[in-house]
Amino acid sequence: MTGNLIMASIPSLSMTILSKTLAQFSQDYPEVNIKIHQDLSSRIEEKVKNDKIPLGFVAKESKVLSTNKDLIFQPLITGKVMACVGKKSPLSSSKQISFQELVKHPIISFIQHSPFSQKVLKELKQFGTPRIIFNAQDNENTGKQLLAEGIGVSFCSTIILKSDPFFLSGKLKAIPISETTIDIYYGYVKCKSKQLSRAANEFLKLLRKKIKEEDTISNY
Repeated sequence: MTGNLIMASIPSLSMTILSKTLAQFSQDYPEVNIKIHQDLSSRIEEKVKNDKIPLGFVAKESKVLSTNKDLIFQPLITGKVMACVGKKSPLSSSKQISFQELVKHPIISFIQHSPFSQKVLKELKQFGTPRIIFNAQDNENTGKQLLAEGIGVSFCSTIILKSDPFFLSGKLKAIPISETTIDIYYGYVKCKSKQLSRAANEFLKLLRKKIKEEDTISNY
């Protein structure tokens, strides 16, 4: 098989199951030219809608797209939102933590304007005014290093826990939130009126296989 495989993805997917699938795909189909870009879900959707890219991997609060009638969203993985703190934080020994407690602490935001963060901030505002001291959109590792030093709290999806070096090394700890469960749906978007290329369809087939092999949905 030859041709191009062009796509965009949010970081949490490109650094986890997508990277593993891309490694296998490039080995199976070395003649396919692969191009992948990272961006926010909202911008990826716009690029797909405007025919700048054929396939985008995004995160959504719902299993269906309610605002964009030109696109199809196919969920693949469900993640849950958790609080995260550094091992030096006094909260690191907590088995569970509430939004009411979290809002008392400085917030380190990884992507402040993403739907993910907006949903978390909405929950926090029920109990006070969140104090965001660092927006790590341009430098996520700096935000994680601040957390590792015991500064503030942040939020993450369970999808990254098996691959992120900060969590694997124990520098950061994910803590379940007690009040409510926030689900995040990860999947791909495509135009309703456009057919995907053979390369894209083969990639999606391999991706589903990888997800099933790793039991991603239940483990994440």
